[in-house]
Amino acid sequence: MKKIAIYITISISLLVVSVFLTSFDSVKTVNQGGDYVYDFVDEMPVFPGGEEGLKKYIEDHLVYPKRLKKEGIGGRVFVSCIIEKDGEVTNEKAIQGFNKKLEFEALRVVQGMPNWIPGKHKGKLVRVRQTIAVEFK
Repeated sequence: MKKIAIYITISISLLVVSVFLTSFDSVKTVNQGGDYVYDFVDEMPVFPGGEEGLKKYIEDHLVYPKRLKKEGIGGRVFVSCIIEKDGEVTNEKAIQGFNKKLEFEALRVVQGMPNWIPGKHKGKLVRVRQTIAVEFK
């Protein structure tokens, strides 16, 4: 009797995990005009040149306000954006910042980015939300 209860418990657990995993293969968060924005997809968007290319782009284009740098005001500003199906960066928003001037500069840099290699889900190009950390140091 104990063995049957254990098998039933294991079977139910595996079923629940299986259902959870198949429903969580991606997360659709926003439906804008019938076109979903995903948080996670099979192939996430990639900046040209990968992580190193993104880092170099930010370093090359970031203008740290001299007064803030002199005063030692720095840190990370996180910018949320959507990488569209064609790789364009849209809907940029500073989501975590500590200084309006640094937020503005981080947004300026992200808004000027070249197109990314777009994300794919189940073989189709999709819109994907990204969060980019812009560091002032």
